[in-house]
Amino acid sequence: MHGHHTNNFSEVNVRIFKDIVLSRNKAYNAVALVDFICTSMEEYYTRRLRNFVNGRHDTARLLFEDQLSRSANITKDLIESIGDNLYKVINEHGLSDFYEVNTAVGYCSCIKGKFGSFCKHQAAVFNFYKDKMPNLPAISSETRYLLAKLAFGDAVQEKEFYMPLVPNITHNLSESEIAYDCLPSTSTSNTIECPDDTVINDNINMNLEIIQNENLAKEYKEKICSLISNNFSKYQSTSLPILSKCIQRLENVKTATGWDSFLATAGSSISLRHRSRASIRVQPTTISRRKPGITRGSQRLPVGRPVTGIKKKKILKRKRNLQENVNLNIPNAKSHGTNH
Repeated sequence: MHGHHTNNFSEVNVRIFKDIVLSRNKAYNAVALVDFICTSMEEYYTRRLRNFVNGRHDTARLLFEDQLSRSANITKDLIESIGDNLYKVINEHGLSDFYEVNTAVGYCSCIKGKFGSFCKHQAAVFNFYKDKMPNLPAISSETRYLLAKLAFGDAVQEKEFYMPLVPNITHNLSESEIAYDCLPSTSTSNTIECPDDTVINDNINMNLEIIQNENLAKEYKEKICSLISNNFSKYQSTSLPILSKCIQRLENVKTATGWDSFLATAGSSISLRHRSRASIRVQPTTISRRKPGITRGSQRLPVGRPVTGIKKKKILKRKRNLQENVNLNIPNAKSHGTNH
């Protein structure tokens, strides 16, 4: 990290902790904050790691495939091994410059790779030399096993549990050299074809998933009925007009889509998050650096792509036309620096 990237990296870490982890809420004291980090945050990251190692997130695989496709024009002749985990990648556009890749620390001298990101030059080096690096996306079964061991400790499953059902193993490579599974290979060597049992395994997995979803839906229905009956017995002061309106809305449900909409919007005015704590304040200097249109308070800042269709009203300057401004009953425009 050099220059402003160090400051940006630290600010992003603090913002993630305040916005996502704490939801802009203050803990009552230091003991409550430590207890929250050691309990709720621990469970949160355990769930995230479990979903990743079980193959429910394809972000790492898609990132690797994207950089691998970008490096399609980089051939093995353009890569030279210097030694000590150093490689020189010549520019594929025919220029005289080159990029230096250090696989030991995950560094590349290009604009994207010099700050630790996984770039196409590192993808090309890994594709031809199979040299592992620390910033390589976690796409191998070995990496998934290590992450699962980090999350579950001694209760982790066997290493074979995180292996793919139908691995696509390329010939002339030992097991230790294979760093990713079930990805399209760019080499011309022969590969083992997937057996015919793939369709049978897919059908079995699909049937098991359907049975699990049905059991889970049954549990949810029983819990909804139980919560409704408990609330009726707990809050007996519900007025008749409210009950009548609820019955009318239930009678208006005629289709499955309407029933789904009723279930999804029931109690929509009640917040899903508990916000009884005080908000984490923002420093005045941070507020002064914000762009116009962004909240000046302590709410979470909107992230991601802005909503399309919402057009800002353009502020038009007043014309320097005395007669027109008199007719419109507005002050006449003045030239900057005169009559002030």
